[in-house]
Amino acid sequence: MPPKPSIGLEEGWAKLQTSIDQLIEVCENDFPPQTDMSQVMANYTLVYQMAVQRPPNNHCEALYERHKQVYVDYLTNKVVPQLREAGGAFMLAEIGKRWINHRDVMVKWNKKFF
Repeated sequence: MPPKPSIGLEEGWAKLQTSIDQLIEVCENDFPPQTDMSQVMANYTLVYQMAVQRPPNNHCEALYERHKQVYVDYLTNKVVPQLREAGGAFMLAEIGKRWINHRDVMVKWNKKFF
């Protein structure tokens, strides 16, 4: 059986970024995520393959850092400005909405493939 070709970090991340962008769009537009289990499994398999490759092609640490950066960027660039824009009772409603989106969309679905 021939060895599987290694998956480069940029090549693999570009595929994952598409799914991550879809999750962010779901959060921003308040519509339920479309459950495409074949895409979830493809993402999971891709992450797994990238994480178990032999060095120097093992991208486990880089995937972890980029995954963390997705959350930092999303919260910094999307959530915080919306919270600053809202005030008083509107801010509380916005925090509630953002928390539910974060918990039910970003964490739930990202957890399935990271």
